[in-house]
Amino acid sequence: MKKLLVALLSVLVICVLGSAAVFAAKYNPNIQPTTIAEVQKNAYDDQHVAIDGKFVKQLYKDVFTFRDTAGTEINVEVDDDCRYILEMDTPVRILAEVDKDWYGIDLEVKRIQKL
Repeated sequence: MKKLLVALLSVLVICVLGSAAVFAAKYNPNIQPTTIAEVQKNAYDDQHVAIDGKFVKQLYKDVFTFRDTAGTEINVEVDDDCRYILEMDTPVRILAEVDKDWYGIDLEVKRIQKL
């Protein structure tokens, strides 16, 4: 029984560490910041972007209005994993994934860094 428990815990640890490594590699914090206008003009679906600005309003549980340093606003969906660091009117850099569809462009925030 102990061997089975140790084996299951080992597999769980490997899965968690593996997914953390994939997440860290996928959302590179060294992406050069851009603006919302540039994203709306040139972005493609699933592109990773970094934008400096601040959260200005909560619209729904996980949907917020984000204003970049140029003053342009966009609605963003914030992952549960990074909502604990979210503060209104605080300068931050968001690392997000572009979600482009028939209705326009949305950003899915994957990481928030305070500036």
